[in-house]
Amino acid sequence: MADIARRSHSRVHCDRPVEVFHGAATGAKLADGRLLNMSLSGAYLSLAAELKRTTPYRLRVDAGDGPLEMPFRVVREGARGKDGRRGYGVVFNLTAEPERRLRRLLDQLRRRPPDAGEDRRERTLRDYWTL
Repeated sequence: MADIARRSHSRVHCDRPVEVFHGAATGAKLADGRLLNMSLSGAYLSLAAELKRTTPYRLRVDAGDGPLEMPFRVVREGARGKDGRRGYGVVFNLTAEPERRLRRLLDQLRRRPPDAGEDRRERTLRDYWTL
């Protein structure tokens, strides 16, 4: 329950491809991954690569109007899945323009119809906060 109280923005479920890079502004590509949920302040990623808490990174995701790059740092590591990928809870460090574009992307995701195979009524409150 402590995690719920610490969230400043609600998460929006998504499953989008992302690219993760070393460094907040420049740096080489580290890995491809999946963006499983996000909010205005952070996201949950699934990657095969290892990320460290003190290292600055950035991710690139398609925002509909072109690629959106967002610097982040890792605040939580999840367990490694059967596929060898690990989940990471991250917090963004955004300037005004990326934040504006992220707000627009989040609005689009909130308005989208449910996936054909997804029944939102079957999701639990715990799923809402962890997906």
